[in-house]
Amino acid sequence: MKPARDAAYLARVRRLQCRAPGCQRTAHHAHHSTVGRGMGQKASDYDAFGMCHDHHYQFHSGTGAFAGWDRNRRREWQLEQVSATQLTLGHEQCK
Repeated sequence: MKPARDAAYLARVRRLQCRAPGCQRTAHHAHHSTVGRGMGQKASDYDAFGMCHDHHYQFHSGTGAFAGWDRNRRREWQLEQVSATQLTLGHEQCK
């Protein structure tokens, strides 16, 4: 089954505040969670959360605010951000 796509939901995600620790900037990027996905497999749009450009890059490169984070810390943090975003936008994905 293909992951859910919802352009309107992603547009709302990009208008939220960046979810990186301590950041106050507007997100502008919808980061799709990498939890449970392999190379080239994008998560459902409902598994996305907002990040500013700088923090989105830092997350993927393991630098800046995310330097030293191991796989488990990154995984747990992403799951928390997805849940918080779904609650903020009034969407709970059926599991």
